[in-house]
Amino acid sequence: MLGNMTGAWFSEVVLEQALLSPSVSVTMEIPPGDSMILVNKYGRRVVDEKRNYNVRGRVHFVFDEIENEYPNDLLYMIFDQRALELFAGNMHLPPPGEQVDYIISGGTLNLLASAIQQRLDRYESKIGKRSLAPSFVESLQAQIALYSSDARRGIDSQFKRGGPYDIDWHRNIDSVERKDTRWPHNPGPNYTMYPIADSGPYHAIILGGGMLDTNGGPIINPKSQIMDTRGQPIPGLYGAGNCIAAPGGAGYWGAGATLGPAMTFGSIAGRNASAEAVKDI
Repeated sequence: MLGNMTGAWFSEVVLEQALLSPSVSVTMEIPPGDSMILVNKYGRRVVDEKRNYNVRGRVHFVFDEIENEYPNDLLYMIFDQRALELFAGNMHLPPPGEQVDYIISGGTLNLLASAIQQRLDRYESKIGKRSLAPSFVESLQAQIALYSSDARRGIDSQFKRGGPYDIDWHRNIDSVERKDTRWPHNPGPNYTMYPIADSGPYHAIILGGGMLDTNGGPIINPKSQIMDTRGQPIPGLYGAGNCIAAPGGAGYWGAGATLGPAMTFGSIAGRNASAEAVKDI
């Protein structure tokens, strides 16, 4: 009996890195920076940027039944010069003095959008035709204005960015502010949000949907026994880890959410298997 076959442990990938190799060494675990947002082809935010990679990764696979498209198949990480320098060396932002080809820049939002479209056109033979919506810049300007207003109040009116989980990842793991820049630090109260600059340069990273591993497969019972198609345990056959239907379904509670259930049900499987009588072959 199989379960969760459409599920996976998702994580975002940088487009250029994914095109170089199907096995990306480092996914975008948490987008770094506070004056930063993720938008889709329409220039709209679609997720709390500081939630875990599994939650953000799933957003890429949302299907729009009306427009008959995946509007979030590519998302665009938009950030300003302050974020680039203040959080340099965090995740996929390069250390000071280094340059990477996957960061796209423009002196204005219009120029940035043009540069993004040029990058999409360059990879058309590999990813198919991809176009920003005609309203992208106008919508992005409005989105930045709303986000920056929220950042000044410390409250994300759209996706509640800045909860305890977000703060923990942002301040302690993937968005540590440097001490050697000219830029002002975030005074709070919401340390994950800071107004995006009114003037450029602006930067972007194109992100696609990827995954760390699948989490579907044979269904087990509480004894870690694999079930047959009639719902009965198969004698002597046990399972645990990512090769089975995840006991938590689509739930992902944070880093290590794959390891805890694997260890737990692996231990259960071992204890039950060792208690079985030795079989004659």
